[in-house]
Amino acid sequence: MHDAPDLVDSLRKYTFVAPGFAPALLQVNAASFEVLQAHPYVGKRLARVLVAHGPFQQPADLRKIRLLDEATFDWTKRLSSAKALP
Repeated sequence: MHDAPDLVDSLRKYTFVAPGFAPALLQVNAASFEVLQAHPYVGKRLARVLVAHGPFQQPADLRKIRLLDEATFDWTKRLSSAKALP
Protein backbone atom coordinates (compact mmCIF):
# COMPACT_ATOMS: atom_id res chain seq x y z
CA MET A 1 0.00 0.00 0.00
CA HIS A 2 2.97 2.29 0.45
CA ASP A 3 3.48 2.25 -3.31
CA ALA A 4 -0.13 3.22 -4.06
CA PRO A 5 -0.95 6.44 -2.19
CA ASP A 6 -3.81 7.23 -4.59
CA LEU A 7 -5.42 3.89 -3.84
CA VAL A 8 -5.10 4.47 -0.09
CA ASP A 9 -6.65 7.94 -0.41
CA SER A 10 -9.47 6.53 -2.51
CA LEU A 11 -10.16 3.76 0.01
CA ARG A 12 -10.26 6.27 2.84
CA LYS A 13 -12.62 8.52 0.90
CA TYR A 14 -15.07 5.88 -0.38
CA THR A 15 -15.18 3.22 2.31
CA PHE A 16 -16.83 3.20 5.69
CA VAL A 17 -16.49 0.88 8.65
CA ALA A 18 -18.94 1.47 11.46
CA PRO A 19 -17.46 2.24 14.87
CA GLY A 20 -17.33 -0.88 16.97
CA PHE A 21 -17.40 -3.20 13.94
CA ALA A 22 -15.90 -6.62 14.60
CA PRO A 23 -15.93 -9.53 12.15
CA ALA A 24 -17.96 -12.54 13.20
CA LEU A 25 -16.05 -15.53 14.50
CA LEU A 26 -15.49 -18.17 11.89
CA GLN A 27 -16.15 -21.77 12.88
CA VAL A 28 -13.33 -23.24 10.85
CA ASN A 29 -14.16 -26.89 11.55
CA ALA A 30 -17.89 -26.53 10.96
CA ALA A 31 -17.88 -24.16 7.98
CA SER A 32 -18.20 -25.54 4.47
CA PHE A 33 -15.76 -24.69 1.71
CA GLU A 34 -18.37 -22.31 0.27
CA VAL A 35 -18.72 -20.40 3.54
CA LEU A 36 -14.96 -20.24 4.08
CA GLN A 37 -14.11 -19.09 0.55
CA ALA A 38 -16.77 -16.37 0.70
CA HIS A 39 -15.17 -14.85 3.80
CA PRO A 40 -13.20 -11.73 2.79
CA TYR A 41 -10.11 -12.81 4.74
CA VAL A 42 -10.04 -16.42 3.58
CA GLY A 43 -10.66 -16.88 -0.14
CA LYS A 44 -10.60 -20.07 -2.22
CA ARG A 45 -6.98 -21.09 -1.76
CA LEU A 46 -6.95 -20.91 2.03
CA ALA A 47 -10.47 -22.40 2.24
CA ARG A 48 -9.27 -25.48 0.33
CA VAL A 49 -6.37 -25.91 2.72
CA LEU A 50 -8.51 -25.41 5.83
CA VAL A 51 -11.01 -28.03 4.68
CA ALA A 52 -8.27 -30.47 3.65
CA HIS A 53 -6.24 -30.18 6.87
CA GLY A 54 -9.02 -29.84 9.46
CA PRO A 55 -10.41 -30.45 11.91
CA PHE A 56 -8.34 -28.28 14.21
CA GLN A 57 -8.38 -28.80 17.97
CA GLN A 58 -7.16 -25.32 18.90
CA PRO A 59 -6.22 -22.10 17.10
CA ALA A 60 -2.49 -22.92 17.44
CA ASP A 61 -3.07 -25.94 15.16
CA LEU A 62 -3.60 -23.48 12.30
CA ARG A 63 0.13 -22.69 12.54
CA LYS A 64 0.85 -26.05 10.92
CA ILE A 65 -0.50 -24.72 7.63
CA ARG A 66 2.51 -23.55 5.63
CA LEU A 67 0.33 -21.28 3.50
CA LEU A 68 -0.21 -19.01 6.50
CA ASP A 69 2.39 -16.32 7.01
CA GLU A 70 2.61 -14.74 10.46
CA ALA A 71 0.16 -11.90 9.75
CA THR A 72 -2.40 -14.25 8.18
CA PHE A 73 -2.03 -16.65 11.09
CA ASP A 74 -2.63 -13.83 13.59
CA TRP A 75 -5.94 -12.70 12.06
CA THR A 76 -7.04 -16.27 11.36
CA LYS A 77 -6.38 -17.13 14.99
CA ARG A 78 -8.46 -14.15 16.13
CA LEU A 79 -11.34 -15.04 13.78
CA SER A 80 -11.34 -18.66 14.90
CA SER A 81 -11.06 -18.39 18.65
CA ALA A 82 -10.99 -21.54 20.74
CA LYS A 83 -14.72 -21.11 21.36
CA ALA A 84 -15.38 -21.18 17.62
CA LEU A 85 -13.46 -24.40 17.03
CA PRO A 86 -15.94 -27.20 17.67
